Amino acid sequence: MSDTYKGKEMDEVEKRAREFLAVAHERMWRNFSARQIRAGEFIGDDVEIAIDALKAALASQQPQGVPEGFVLVPIELTPAMEDAMSCSGVKHREWCWEVWDAALAAAPSPEAQS
Repeated sequence: MSDTYKGKEMDEVEKRAREFLAVAHERMWRNFSARQIRAGEFIGDDVEIAIDALKAALASQQPQGVPEGFVLVPIELTPAMEDAMSCSGVKHREWCWEVWDAALAAAPSPEAQS
């Protein structure tokens, strides 16, 4: 995939938008257009409109001050998170908390990723 579009460097949001749209095209057996989308080629106004809409949606999902590739999570497990981790049926429920604490401790800092 080219990292440029119209002679400009593509940012991560543009790359993600193009990847989402390319996958949608592949699901409809449009592999050639999927390759063009990933490569940053212009293939029509409708595709450009879709990419712009995806970029806007993706950009609005990233909270202010949270680097690309990171998400905010609570320090304490919520009941829904416990259920997702299958902790509700675990005899020793504190095991889930230990795993969560270990995962948070091992998570890379944004500074370490750049």
